[in-house]
Amino acid sequence: MALQSSGSISISQIKAEVGGTSSSLRSLSAGAGKSAPDGMQEFYGYSHITLTSFSASINSNFGAVCSESIVTTYYHDDPTFNYPVSNNTVYLNSNGSSYLPAGYYKLGSGDYMRVGTSGSVMYVNPCGFP
Repeated sequence: MALQSSGSISISQIKAEVGGTSSSLRSLSAGAGKSAPDGMQEFYGYSHITLTSFSASINSNFGAVCSESIVTTYYHDDPTFNYPVSNNTVYLNSNGSSYLPAGYYKLGSGDYMRVGTSGSVMYVNPCGFP
């Protein structure tokens, strides 16, 4: 998940987000694709994950989710699929700083998914499947 957009950021937080082993700001900045001069502030809101966009609509009522029109773009963390699959994490925004709220979502693929806490996809089924 993305680093905070304000306040104090530590080297250990940057290291965890970038996935590096070094504690050198230069090494971490290079690993994040940033150029010198380096500064802690360049990591505000930074996310090292690559998210894939998908279209969907939410409905809190399971029985009505498949009748929804697809109107919103969301994001998921599995670049191998166009749409989320079970155990993916789904987000409201492209930097991964906000999880999708729990509920039922009709996907542009014609399937629906149930999202639990922290944006976790519990399952994906075809519309018409209970």
